[in-house]
Amino acid sequence: MEVIVLIKRWLSRWLVKPINEGILSEDVSEMTSEDIYNAIRLAKVSQNAAYASSDYFEKIAPLCNEYPDIAHSLMRVAIRPLFYCGLSSEKDILDAIGGINRENSAFLAWLEKNECMVAMVVKELTVCCFLYDLKYDKMKKQVVLEHRISKRKADVFVEIADKNIFEAFSSYEEFRAYVRSLYCEYDLNEDEIDRMMLEEDYEKKYFSKLSKRSA
Repeated sequence: MEVIVLIKRWLSRWLVKPINEGILSEDVSEMTSEDIYNAIRLAKVSQNAAYASSDYFEKIAPLCNEYPDIAHSLMRVAIRPLFYCGLSSEKDILDAIGGINRENSAFLAWLEKNECMVAMVVKELTVCCFLYDLKYDKMKKQVVLEHRISKRKADVFVEIADKNIFEAFSSYEEFRAYVRSLYCEYDLNEDEIDRMMLEEDYEKKYFSKLSKRSA
């Protein structure tokens, strides 16, 4: 709770920060929706969660209305830093977004009409956290829950790369199929599930490390 209060106070005194030059500096009119999404998803932003989210919102604010087919995914990319640093309720995140974009009336008007999107993004990122509660039980030879999900907090993580979850799968595709089945239980859009896995970067971060350890 103290972390959330501090973050709220920090955001309420927001200083305008220039957009990260690495985020989609080219003319988007020549790009497809998917290219725009990937450019923003792969951009290098500040390690500071608040600044990172500010960078994202400064760029996606004019895009959400123009590209409704990727607006949901862009919002999730921008919200993720806030969520992972402790703002895990819809109200807290809406308050933070309002503070970050307080001078952008057009985006705030769009957001007011699409608040339900924020609720879904919170649900999606919460489901992403479930993976951190899994481990591979070598004795039972099956994937099991290590913690009670109901007690989980967004800002408290066990680094998945240090666990043995990936020993349960022979390939990333097998793991991907498992995650899709897990996420589908929570009525998430299948296209968004694929993008969520890209954003979490499981293949690069974790399977590559497992491969190096196994070599």
